[in-house]
Amino acid sequence: MTYASIDELPDHVRAGLPEDAQDCYLRAHNAVCARARRDDEHAGETELAREAERTAWEAVKRVYEPDEHGHWRRRVQIEQPWSEGEHPIDRR
Repeated sequence: MTYASIDELPDHVRAGLPEDAQDCYLRAHNAVCARARRDDEHAGETELAREAERTAWEAVKRVYEPDEHGHWRRRVQIEQPWSEGEHPIDRR
């Protein structure tokens, strides 16, 4: 299942993340789903949804972190980009 816009994201994502982090989540989530379709993988829908959500959160956590009040903010220093073969989408 892909999302056409951040308005379609689950409530817990929309309520917990700033808009730019929601966009990061959406792009990572949709990338996993698109790759599964492109590779014609037939993983169960539930398994694919779990993997897409896990990958989306990994992407968000590389750029954002919760502050002392639990509000997600962009990291002062963003973690280094994934090296080749390390990106969650590439691990499939």
